[in-house]
Amino acid sequence: MAIQIRRGSDADWEAGKQNIVAGEPAVTLDTKRAFIGIGTGQHLELETKEQAQTIEGKVGDLTELETEVKTDLVSAINEVEGEAEDLGSAITDLNNELDHLGLEVVDGFLNFVWEE
Repeated sequence: MAIQIRRGSDADWEAGKQNIVAGEPAVTLDTKRAFIGIGTGQHLELETKEQAQTIEGKVGDLTELETEVKTDLVSAINEVEGEAEDLGSAITDLNNELDHLGLEVVDGFLNFVWEE
């Protein structure tokens, strides 16, 4: 049994003259494009080695970018957490100072605390 590959020109392919069945390979002789049938007249164009390498490079670039973004996000989160801790300490210090002066903040108003 011989394996046959359907072949033709790119113009034939684009004009819809090539109708391949599931699993059937096809090539265009003028542009060196390769296809494989996936059933019901549908097909997938196979990537060339150069196209696959380009895609692989872009995936690598995206992976590097993802790592950089994650690192930047972790740094930003740590910075915000540190600032929140500093703010919490500053609020505690302010409340202690107000208490020392006999003042307190209630519902956004500064009140004098009178103790007898």
